Amino acid sequence: MNSYAKLIVAVAAVLLVAVVGYQFLPRSGGVGGEPTIAPSPSPTLLARGNFHVKGADVNLDATGDGDSVAGTMIVGDADATVFAVDLNCALTAEDGRILIAGDTTESNGDWATKGTYSAIVLKPGSPVHAVFGFQNDAPSADSCMAYLDGIIDMHFATDIGDGALEPIEGTVEFGP
Repeated sequence: MNSYAKLIVAVAAVLLVAVVGYQFLPRSGGVGGEPTIAPSPSPTLLARGNFHVKGADVNLDATGDGDSVAGTMIVGDADATVFAVDLNCALTAEDGRILIAGDTTESNGDWATKGTYSAIVLKPGSPVHAVFGFQNDAPSADSCMAYLDGIIDMHFATDIGDGALEPIEGTVEFGP
């Protein structure tokens, strides 16, 4: 075989290796392939449940913490009195109680007034204890967090018994 033929065979072998190797390179994304997009974090569960307390049925769904809370609380009693709260703040007490509040968006009774803050105080345990709070408990509050700061140490939000925290009937799921 002459040297010209050897050169052609060598070039053909190099081209064959290049074509085969090219097939194994990643597509559209350069080295390392497609970039990975991190999923959006899901909101942190604060409290969720359906239960009965203080003569009322409660549907609670709250996520987030501090002054970044989202969710709703809908409360009804045997007389069909209902109030709904657009939740937007929460506070955890040193003893583990969770206070969640927001703007009262609907009210068909005397418990809550539309346009004021309403809260639920939950004390985890077995059983879970709960009580409602209303802005007339801390009327000077000019923000949701200020309202919770104003009621966190009040009798109804700290003690167990009539006029304060009472055991619920039903379930509440708490976040981490």
